[in-house]
Amino acid sequence: YTLTTNVSDAAGNAATVNTGTSFTYDITAPTISGGVAITSATGIQNNLLNAGDNVSATVTFSEVVNKTGTPQLTLAVGSDNRTATYASGTGNAPLVFTYTIQAGDNDTNGISIRANALTLNNGTIRDLAENNAILTHSAVSDNNSYMVDTEAPRVDNFTLSDTALKIGDNATVTLGFSEAVIEFIAADITNPNGLLPSMTSTDNITWTGTFTPDNNTEVASNNFSLTANSYTDLAGNAGPSETTENYAIDTLAPTVSSVAITSAPGIQNSFVNAGDNVSVTVTFSENSTVTGTPQLTLAVGEDNHTADYTSSGSGATTKVFKYTIQAGDNDTNGISIRANALALNSGTIMDPAGNNATLTHIAVLDNSSYMVDTEAPRVDNFTLSDTALKIGD
Repeated sequence: YTLTTNVSDAAGNAATVNTGTSFTYDITAPTISGGVAITSATGIQNNLLNAGDNVSATVTFSEVVNKTGTPQLTLAVGSDNRTATYASGTGNAPLVFTYTIQAGDNDTNGISIRANALTLNNGTIRDLAENNAILTHSAVSDNNSYMVDTEAPRVDNFTLSDTALKIGDNATVTLGFSEAVIEFIAADITNPNGLLPSMTSTDNITWTGTFTPDNNTEVASNNFSLTANSYTDLAGNAGPSETTENYAIDTLAPTVSSVAITSAPGIQNSFVNAGDNVSVTVTFSENSTVTGTPQLTLAVGEDNHTADYTSSGSGATTKVFKYTIQAGDNDTNGISIRANALALNSGTIMDPAGNNATLTHIAVLDNSSYMVDTEAPRVDNFTLSDTALKIGD
């Protein structure tokens, strides 16, 4: 607008100078014409925010505005109202408000802003003519680019399919989380006395892998342990530690420690004869049970003879085998046992874990304390020096 003033005296003579003054007339209040929008967030992952992340919302006015104090914008985070405070923008049309996500905040649909959520909080928002801004605005629907998750993932189950592992066994390891996790690998699990090379999943929630126990190992107490903070959910919340129930490993087969001839009722002068029972004791490296009738072959002279398991020693380390000397058996050097003479004879010898015993053993040399003689003595001669006896003979 321009204001012009005409000046004259009482006689009507006009002044020689006319003055024109220009000025701007503004009585239009600024409005939120550009809307309200969530525009950025620090720390966001996979469209998810967690505790400590900062979310920014921008309110765009119809003209340049200045603010005093700290206006506020209410955000709807799940079912809760959260206050975003003024952060920047005075002297411009857009004003930026920020809110720091707190523990306990959650919104699976995304942050929204209800209609008319902007308040002055005892401050002002005015244009350059100092017209107070009109603060009404429309609602902002759930924005699924800014969902909120501040809950750490839980371990719902952590199991092995077999907790008593023996030779040849494997176990399926199952690890189930409450939600999808990332940054998780098999190395995050401590698995004593065996190998767990990988864990795989089709949904990043339920993971499985195959555990193979170490060979020649016997350890009764073992646990898998998941390392805390080694993995996160999609929002970046770190997960807790967890352990499995105990599992036992016994991949150490029982072996033969010794084989020895140990007794023979009826023996005389280191000799056994027909009807005498020779006992041989086989000692294993650990307790083992017997089924059926295993056999042990004895070398009696040039002949092989079978000593049968006597049912003595099942469940213990020692097993007793017996052979009854037969007529015709003879061994002047003593009974011996060739190497690897133990046979199962369709039976079994197993440790408590179910591992089959290794039956190899060294030979037992001729034992002169157990010689064999089943031949009766013969009368080679029976004579008189004089068969015609008289007085004085």
